[in-house]
Amino acid sequence: MQHDNILSVSQVNNYITAVFKAEELLHNIAMTGEVSNFGLKGGYAYFSLKDANATIPCVCFSLGKNHVPKDGESVLVVGSVSYYAKTGKISFIVTKISALGQGALFARFDALKQKLLSEGIFDEAHKKPIPAFPMNVAVITSKAGAVIHDIATTIRKNNPKTDISLFDVRVQGDGAAGDIVNAIKQADDLGYDVIIVARGGGSFEDLLPYYEESVARAVYEAKTPIISAVGHEVDVTFCDFAADVRVPTPTAAGEIASFNLVEVMRKVRNALNYISDSVEYKVRDFSEQLRSSVDSISHSADAFFMRQRAKLLTSTRNIGDYARSRLTDLEKSLSEVVGRISVENPLNVLKKGALFAFAGDKRLKEADYNDIAVGDELTLKGKDVVLDVTVNNKR
Repeated sequence: MQHDNILSVSQVNNYITAVFKAEELLHNIAMTGEVSNFGLKGGYAYFSLKDANATIPCVCFSLGKNHVPKDGESVLVVGSVSYYAKTGKISFIVTKISALGQGALFARFDALKQKLLSEGIFDEAHKKPIPAFPMNVAVITSKAGAVIHDIATTIRKNNPKTDISLFDVRVQGDGAAGDIVNAIKQADDLGYDVIIVARGGGSFEDLLPYYEESVARAVYEAKTPIISAVGHEVDVTFCDFAADVRVPTPTAAGEIASFNLVEVMRKVRNALNYISDSVEYKVRDFSEQLRSSVDSISHSADAFFMRQRAKLLTSTRNIGDYARSRLTDLEKSLSEVVGRISVENPLNVLKKGALFAFAGDKRLKEADYNDIAVGDELTLKGKDVVLDVTVNNKR
């Protein structure tokens, strides 16, 4: 297809600019909306004005006595629509800003924040500590962009052996909150040491998924410790409030989710050396104590055995003296008994010619004489004689 009238980009943009300037409806008009991403640069105020269905960038070159709005505030602005030909962008040049009150979106999020606060979703008591030596890290972010690169680079700089798993999700727009919630639950079920939920900076609208109740609850309910690194340092989302640790940048998240392997190994070696030296010192000390104790016991044992030997020798001598004394006493007593026996021995009487009387086998003693009757037959036994006699007379 051929065209006779071919225009340059500048010609088209200049034409559009002329149209905007000529259109009276776009000049000195009043507009209401909710402020977001308000910022000051070089004395100028830059922000977006939005309603439920659309957003328009605004710039105010002179705040003067104008009201200085905050994000989420509803305002009435007066100005003109402008088309900047150099960049091909439309913006609203504001000349007057008046406050109308809190915006509907911020009001909704403030109510949600109070609800989650009352349920303890943001309480410090529920915060889980980040493991000292994480080896398996899950990162929930978009695979496009610098966030995953910054986190992975930081972690692997500290510890190249750390396993990093990327859960690719949409980080803004419709469906992003659902992606983030599903990724948190999946990573939590897989048993990672720590989970990082991250995205780079952006407008308030870009960060809306991280203000969703479902995301805050998923973070709160996870068993795995979660680090939140969403947006810039000034951006604090409900995901940040619910997370166990909130950091301002993805790089900071990588630092917390890793440990310096070289430094840890150095400390381990130092600790092992210290333990080795301590054990060696203790062994030497105990050895010296043992030798000292053995020497002391040996000396004590020698002295003890010498004392016992002396006691034994003394006891042996005492026993010998006592035995000899007793033997002498017994010999003396035996001699006396033998002497008495010799005197009383019937055989000695028989040797002198005496006779013993027997009634049968019973030897008669003096006490038996009263029982002898006339006519009894007795036997008289002497040294060399035995006489059978009959008692004829008793006097």
